[in-house]
Amino acid sequence: MVQRQRKRRDTRKTKRRTGYLEKKYIAIDPGKSGGVAVLHEDHVDAYKCPPTFKEMAELIKLISNDSYICTLEKVHAFPTDGRSSAFKFGVNYGAWIGILESNDVDYELVMPRVWQKDFNLPKNKKERKQELKKIAKCFHEKATLYTSDAICIAIWRRANDGLRVILEANLELMKMAESSTDEERDIVTYSILQGLVEFTSTMNSTYNFPKS
Repeated sequence: MVQRQRKRRDTRKTKRRTGYLEKKYIAIDPGKSGGVAVLHEDHVDAYKCPPTFKEMAELIKLISNDSYICTLEKVHAFPTDGRSSAFKFGVNYGAWIGILESNDVDYELVMPRVWQKDFNLPKNKKERKQELKKIAKCFHEKATLYTSDAICIAIWRRANDGLRVILEANLELMKMAESSTDEERDIVTYSILQGLVEFTSTMNSTYNFPKS
């Protein structure tokens, strides 16, 4: 489940002004060994987590202009983590939230299992990380283990926006078809299928995943 934080902008107005492919998708992997990705219409910018809170804040100010959607991964320490590493992780996660809040940046929280399930990843953590890096490199050839999760979160978020647009349009078409003739319903069905084909084509060209 994606949790939305802070006051919401009027998303209906945003949709009318800016298509999902024209928006910036900002994604943050909040660990100290994580990173930040900005998915633009035709390229990706990726940053390793800055070493200081001041630099983290400066980065957010730099990238959070224009029309954007920001997603922060909602993660927590595990029982197997040492006390020191768990504490450091918590500090960094809290710092990202504080920076986003203090800069009035709207953001969403998403659990790792939510976005990762759509990539059909291996269960083994090491193999999963390598697979995410391989996917991220299709968008940013200099992607590393530091930045690959953030890049993939941004990819996942934009793909979900695109699918939502298609589904909403199809629901409207189906409502219109309820009181239509058989011929008109055939036209509506064709329009729905054509829209899905075009969306799939766009995703395939945009998300050129490596073949295993």
